[in-house]
Amino acid sequence: MALNGRSRQDTRLIDGLLFLAVMAVAWILQASLTHRGLSSTSDSFSYLDAAWNFAAGNGLVEANFDLNDPSLVKPFSGWPPLYPVLLSFFLSAKTTAPVEATTLSLLLLLGMLSFSWATLRPHVGTKLAALTCLAMALSQPVMTVSTYAWSELPFLTLVSALIWAGGHFLVSRPERKLHYLLLVGLACFLLAMTRYIGLVFFVAFLPLFLIERDKRYWWKRFSLIGLAALLGLGAWYLRNFQLTGHLSGYNRIPAHPGYGTTLHDLANAWIVHLPQSIAPWIGILLIAAVAWIVLVKKGPLPERDKAQNQTEALNPLRLSLTLLTVYLLALFLLGANFSIDRDARMISVVVPTLLISLALIVKRLADRGVDRWWRATLFVGSISLILAFPVEGIQSYQAALVNMRTLEGHRFPTGGSGYYTNFTAISATAVHRNIIDTLSANGELAIVTNRARILYFLTGHRNMKELSPLPFTEETVRNINRRFRDGVLYLYDPELSRSVLDHYAAQSKTIEFRQDLLSRHGVLVVPIPLP
Repeated sequence: MALNGRSRQDTRLIDGLLFLAVMAVAWILQASLTHRGLSSTSDSFSYLDAAWNFAAGNGLVEANFDLNDPSLVKPFSGWPPLYPVLLSFFLSAKTTAPVEATTLSLLLLLGMLSFSWATLRPHVGTKLAALTCLAMALSQPVMTVSTYAWSELPFLTLVSALIWAGGHFLVSRPERKLHYLLLVGLACFLLAMTRYIGLVFFVAFLPLFLIERDKRYWWKRFSLIGLAALLGLGAWYLRNFQLTGHLSGYNRIPAHPGYGTTLHDLANAWIVHLPQSIAPWIGILLIAAVAWIVLVKKGPLPERDKAQNQTEALNPLRLSLTLLTVYLLALFLLGANFSIDRDARMISVVVPTLLISLALIVKRLADRGVDRWWRATLFVGSISLILAFPVEGIQSYQAALVNMRTLEGHRFPTGGSGYYTNFTAISATAVHRNIIDTLSANGELAIVTNRARILYFLTGHRNMKELSPLPFTEETVRNINRRFRDGVLYLYDPELSRSVLDHYAAQSKTIEFRQDLLSRHGVLVVPIPLP
């Protein structure tokens, strides 16, 4: 008995050390990529702005850049509110700097890995759970979303929590089942309040209900919890409709790139996460083949142990595969019919779910035996994919460190030839801030500019409005002059600046502008009212 107790203590110690090692690797990676704060894109600025306003007590609002609307703020409705609300607890009311947001990102990353560990450890063992969680932390998708101020990271954490809660619901004692079902409902609700596509994860109730044996007892509880979550979402959608006339809070214009184009784009987004040369694949396949040979010699588990393990491990596998399939199908259909991103950022959401599924498949095959050709193929393929994500992720991490020094920001591939850029780190930030501070020396100045959201965030100047896109016409001039009595037209896009100059040259009109700013910094500054 004493020996058995000591053995269990040693096992728990090893489990704890491996878990802490995975957490430490994730923390080191995230810290090394965010020592100057979270990276940011235009979407990030919208989240950070809403979070700053919420922290400052202004409610759930964001900056209003509509040239025809004099209000400086408008209700935040284009995205669900959970992420900016969470961010607000980590931001000071005096700054919008993304440096403070890194704490939330780290906590969410560790939370995702913790839920994944808690799901995998009882079913696949410590070693495979550690390998899978390490593969998540080292994968390019997770590194990308954990270093940017985006809502994908809380989404990943909630999906991992949903799989964990759903798996526990199916194996818990009757008196504890309701607790886990409530957590499933809460996770589904929060997913839809993080990203609108999270609404599809309400399908998680279906496999849980079908697997549950006592359906007659549980159908009312499933119905009530699901209905309560949907009613909560309905309140938010009703708010959006009252404010904007659209349930999603934004007029999402239909687009029809076609199913073939969408499938091609999504395939490219997947491929960019995997090794791009043959050499890493050879090493990965050799390791997977060695693991297969070891298992063939070991043989399957005894029938009694096999039956117990298979039943317990099959539940989270069914759930994770259901979520994986539904999300990809929804992304495919939305991408083919609406103008949404179909790049690596959207694909990143399913990578941890895929890795959980692969680990459960590997354990299931190992228990049943891998002597048949189709089992051997599936086993080697699953192991290879688990290893492929961190192999490519390490290379992307090394490239990102170089890019941070040479290209002014994190430059993770988006798919194809595209890269994510960190707007916060660009050197032009100081240039724009100095110019606008000089222009505003005698008081706050109204600024009409292209890419107003980015300039607003980088400079901290509040009174900004977005210039209508090309072409620059007399109607544009009248609209600006009607709206503002004083201010400047501030353009830092060469094509747009040239359009303005050509417009006045064609009419033989002389305009006043800072030639030094245009030649040195590529910034065209024209006083308002415009001629």
